[in-house]
Amino acid sequence: MSSFPAISGLPDVELQAMRLDGESYRLGRVEIPIGIRPTPHARAAAVLGGRSRRLVAALETAAWIWSAGSRPTRDAFLVGLDARWRPVAGAGIEVIESVIRPGDVVMLGSCAVTSPLRTALDLVRFRPESPEADGPLLR
Repeated sequence: MSSFPAISGLPDVELQAMRLDGESYRLGRVEIPIGIRPTPHARAAAVLGGRSRRLVAALETAAWIWSAGSRPTRDAFLVGLDARWRPVAGAGIEVIESVIRPGDVVMLGSCAVTSPLRTALDLVRFRPESPEADGPLLR
């Protein structure tokens, strides 16, 4: 787990009040203090914080982390073929088993994200019909 300063343990009403007061904002699936900028490191920590270290943020999720796409409604991850990892039922994530070669993954703190090149190639390969696989985003 990263040392990301997420706000946790508060009821939804308190979190909404903090957002309305300008003290925090939603980044991915966590609430963070307003002083933390939404950098790739922060986005990766927001997506991967508390998840298995075997997961590598990929596809639209990685594009969002790299600030090259919008936040996906469902997070997508890669795991290596040797990971033998399956998501918990109802986790609301997509996990693709794939060969992961050196250079395919960039570490942002303790969070693994597919490199920008691997992200672009995977979007074209796995999501050729999606808006994220469109030319302007890939450029």
